[in-house]
Amino acid sequence: MRKYSEYIIRTLFIIAIPIMCSSCGFLGIRPTTEVNTDPNDLSYIYNPSRNTLNPRFKVTTRLDREATLGIMLLRNELLFSEANESGSLQSSVDIYVRVFNVTNNRILTDTLHTTINLLFNEELPEYIVDIPLRIEPRSKYNVEVQIKDLLRHTSHHSFIP
Repeated sequence: MRKYSEYIIRTLFIIAIPIMCSSCGFLGIRPTTEVNTDPNDLSYIYNPSRNTLNPRFKVTTRLDREATLGIMLLRNELLFSEANESGSLQSSVDIYVRVFNVTNNRILTDTLHTTINLLFNEELPEYIVDIPLRIEPRSKYNVEVQIKDLLRHTSHHSFIP
């Protein structure tokens, strides 16, 4: 009887230890709740319903060497929070802009990164951000814009011809 109980205990340990190790991430086995994302996957650009942040863009050329990128963000698409230094309703947005000269083999000519804090205003249905761009006369450009809502943890990625 004693050998039989030792056999059962040994068998339970042999079965239980690998199960516990695999559930904790040992032995190279990962939990099934982890989601792998590809940073080069741009498929979300073609499905705007997946994202709550859908800005509008307008590029205007004022001088031969200066253009302005206008970004319109709707108030109801942003998340506002009072968890900041001032205690007022505020939204934080990161904006990344890259300008490519497509006339000269898609050369990167200008970059910009800025963080904007938008104060909640019930009278304004949208917020407009103007960004100056450096350009060369008689050249065509492609502007890549990535906007991240820092509170909601969503982003929008667009390419503007």
